[in-house]
Amino acid sequence: MTNKFILLLYFSLAYLSSYAQSFTASVSTDSILIGNYIKLSFVAENIDGSFEAPTFSDLDIISGPNTSSSIQIINGDKTSTQSYTYYIKPTELGLIIIPPAYFESEDNSLESLPIELNVYPNPENIIIEPKEESSSTFFQFGTLNPFKNTPQQPATPTPPTKPKRKYKKI
Repeated sequence: MTNKFILLLYFSLAYLSSYAQSFTASVSTDSILIGNYIKLSFVAENIDGSFEAPTFSDLDIISGPNTSSSIQIINGDKTSTQSYTYYIKPTELGLIIIPPAYFESEDNSLESLPIELNVYPNPENIIIEPKEESSSTFFQFGTLNPFKNTPQQPATPTPPTKPKRKYKKI
């Protein structure tokens, strides 16, 4: 009898956890040199509603909001994910606090945590690109980053090399 109860409890918790709603915020790094940019992502799981972005004071928005969404239905269990991504560049030195974002649904309102960003001077103008997290998709087509500033240098043609002749002494 206790085994059936434990089994029922396990499946009911697994069922409820599959429908757990969450709204999180993350950054590619929490410390940055001035003149660089970071990736700021907001992810809403199992929520239908509208996204309200935070105010970006002391930050320039390079790109965003870039949105993506996915829905998975496996054996009748539905999970959905919506993500909103910004590429932002700080304009001031010191500690910058990114205020929370909100996700409004019919039932409730969810709020992300505020994010602290430390901005340091960059006397040598070092440019560091945000770290890209690895994707768990089956096909990987490479990273398409429109902000990557790699200069294209024309290839210098190399003259063809002739094979060396071998001489034999007679």
